[in-house]
Amino acid sequence: MVAKRGYQDNDVIKWNITVNEDKRDIRGYSLNDVFPEGVNLVGEYVINDGAGREIARGNRFPYTFSGENPMNDTYTVTFNTTIPDTNGAG
Repeated sequence: MVAKRGYQDNDVIKWNITVNEDKRDIRGYSLNDVFPEGVNLVGEYVINDGAGREIARGNRFPYTFSGENPMNDTYTVTFNTTIPDTNGAG
């Protein structure tokens, strides 16, 4: 139901989380991402639906999928984080 991938791009790690590939109604479900010590969110995360329309953005997790209509699409969450140095500090 959730898949996370990331790669280093210069001085950040770019993350993509795919949520709900099986297209169930996830109203009320929360997505949380806990970063290790020394790793911080850079800017905001953006959540897009399957058609690429932005449905949310924010600067901290968790995010709760909510609304009057069913939330039964596949969603993509994109964001960047800092890269910790070799000592675990950001």
